[in-house]
Amino acid sequence: MQQELLNKTKDNPLDRPWLGASWKIFAFLCYAGLNAIARFLSGGTDSNPAPLPVNIIIFFQDLIALLIVFPWILKRKHAWRPTRFMKLHLFRVIISAIAVIGWYFALYYLPQADAGALSIIGPLMGIAGAKIFLK
Repeated sequence: MQQELLNKTKDNPLDRPWLGASWKIFAFLCYAGLNAIARFLSGGTDSNPAPLPVNIIIFFQDLIALLIVFPWILKRKHAWRPTRFMKLHLFRVIISAIAVIGWYFALYYLPQADAGALSIIGPLMGIAGAKIFLK
């Protein structure tokens, strides 16, 4: 029985739940690091003698993300193609951008503990939005 399970895992690279969990943990570490860097750069920690405005931090974050993701999009032609839901995609992108801007302003203005507690609202708002919009 155990040998069958081992063979199944070796044969199918998608059948590794630990891999998904490790990617999720890695993503959380990246988000935590990004938030710490944004808080430091914006002057929210009082240890940065030359803080940057939040909008500059967001611009450079998005520029770096674009530079990282753009080659992948070019390589995979199917990753970018028009769909009949382009208006919904645009709406999602705008809402996401507003959320990121709001989050960085929260990191700047709120104490770290309050900003962390505020981050819990994201999944709750996602569930409420799904209930409202998706029934």
